[in-house]
Amino acid sequence: DCIQHLLLAETDETTGNAPHGTEPSNNVTRTNSYHQASGIDFVPALRSHGWTKVAQDWLKKERKWPSPKMVERVFQEGVHLVVKPPKKNGNPDCDFRISFSHAEYLLSQDMNDIQRECYRCLKKFYRAYLSNAEGLESFHLKNLFLQTIEETGAEMWTERRRAKCMTKLLGKLLKALKDKDLRHFFVRSYNLF
Repeated sequence: DCIQHLLLAETDETTGNAPHGTEPSNNVTRTNSYHQASGIDFVPALRSHGWTKVAQDWLKKERKWPSPKMVERVFQEGVHLVVKPPKKNGNPDCDFRISFSHAEYLLSQDMNDIQRECYRCLKKFYRAYLSNAEGLESFHLKNLFLQTIEETGAEMWTERRRAKCMTKLLGKLLKALKDKDLRHFFVRSYNLF
């Protein structure tokens, strides 16, 4: 019941966390531990087959990508709650975040090879030149990348247009950094900066 309440409750848009004062049910164990193996993080998560209120607009948004069929699949698969404390002002009794990792995985299955290569190239650029930039993380790149595909559609991402795609990604990154404004891919009311 607590988990469903957290998913359906309005979240604090400044932190993306569940509202303060929400109590976890007795069968939820709080833990900050996770295991790493082969470069994969294993994080405790609780699956919800529902979609969260804060991301309702994403379902109805006009877009060139992904297809309505894929949007429906993402919706049907739901979201997860992960035990992850916020960077500040957290509630130690109920530090959950909504995770869209599975939705991102499903979307990645709908990408072509050029899109994947451009994303890898963007991450290499970040590691080489921007990894020390204060406040910028690879999570920002993922959101920027997904938004760019959503706006352009898959047709632009071809071998012939690879340089144009990278220029578009880097231009959008520069604008986001200058404006200090990059919206979460699923929760557009949340600025990642």
